[in-house]
Amino acid sequence: MKDVLIITDVEFWIGGAGHRVRINEIILFLTKSCTLTVAYIGHAEATVIADLKKYFGISFCSLSIVQNGDIKEYGISQLSIF
Repeated sequence: MKDVLIITDVEFWIGGAGHRVRINEIILFLTKSCTLTVAYIGHAEATVIADLKKYFGISFCSLSIVQNGDIKEYGISQLSIF
């Protein structure tokens, strides 16, 4: 299986708007044929991350940009394979 990385700043798990739904559907499609990692540029609560990993069966990391410009990491080590 191929490894695929999606990097997005869209809260696709919320649903509703077209861009969120499209990314959600892309993720569902790709999980059938590859090993998928999603890197979300923004803050996602630990419970959301756990739910996404369980529901989609993906690797997921969330990055938050803090006020001083540094990136706070939540799972960036998962991206080392890319």
